[in-house]
Amino acid sequence: MGGYFPGPLGLAAAAGVKFAGYAAAAVALKKIEPVISASAMKIAGIRTGLGIVLGFPATLISVFLLSAVHPKLTDVEGYLVLAGVRVAIWALLLFMLAQPATISRPRLCLLATIGAIWSCLLDWPAIHLASVAPGHIPVC
Repeated sequence: MGGYFPGPLGLAAAAGVKFAGYAAAAVALKKIEPVISASAMKIAGIRTGLGIVLGFPATLISVFLLSAVHPKLTDVEGYLVLAGVRVAIWALLLFMLAQPATISRPRLCLLATIGAIWSCLLDWPAIHLASVAPGHIPVC
């Protein structure tokens, strides 16, 4: 059964959706947590970069390890792994942006979870935009 991967334009479109969504989230985050002084664009750039640099490998490694224990991994279980990776990346971002003592651990976990939910919601427009962008790479 064949399929395709998005081409460079599709990947750029998906990253653009994520960046714009993260910028919007950063505006809200700065209102909720005034100790975060970085600009919304800087926060969006760091979050997008962390997702690319850490998110892909961490998700692949996590799915690989989990599938070694549970070989019949469902799509939902795989997506839950991705959601967990996203919580960790948002927590790392918040830790980087604020002094560790300024945000309590429970609050940091709550904000990271909300950020991960937002990241998951952004998947819908990002995936759909990537799927209609020209330059697909066929996979047989």
